[in-house]
Amino acid sequence: DHLIYTGSGAIGKQIMKAAAENLVPVTLELGGKCPAIIGEDRINEDTIKTIAGIKIVKRGQMCVSVDYCLVPENHLKSFVDQLSEYMNSEFSGDKAIKHSCGIINDRHVARLNSYIDDAKAKGAEVIQIGNDLKAGERNMPFYLVVNPPADAIVTTTEIFGPILPIFSYK
Repeated sequence: DHLIYTGSGAIGKQIMKAAAENLVPVTLELGGKCPAIIGEDRINEDTIKTIAGIKIVKRGQMCVSVDYCLVPENHLKSFVDQLSEYMNSEFSGDKAIKHSCGIINDRHVARLNSYIDDAKAKGAEVIQIGNDLKAGERNMPFYLVVNPPADAIVTTTEIFGPILPIFSYK
């Protein structure tokens, strides 16, 4: 009687097309970018733990996960260093297996890896938290991507994974 879909715009178009052929009503909740805007006075341990804790849940595979951070330009290095240090101490040894699930399937592992490859190719600083992913594994390491360019996939697409772009602002 009615289709409800939550996910990417690309799949949403396919669902809408199929539903239209049969005049089935559709509700689409399509992905977006969910920022965390960090104020000048919020570069502290609580903020670091909160951002890391939100991103660790399901390895960022939630609609309400932080998709990227906006950090005051003069605090960027401090924020990145603190977040990297905290995530390395809490989540890097076993890639947070005790705290988080793996990526849903191999197709999404490949999708997320392509985002990292794209960011690196476009000159962004990429910080890996955790060991490299071995073939067949889905417990991806976490990645911080510092000031990626405007045309990077991590900038233009909902990530839905263990990748956190961090942008500076004035």
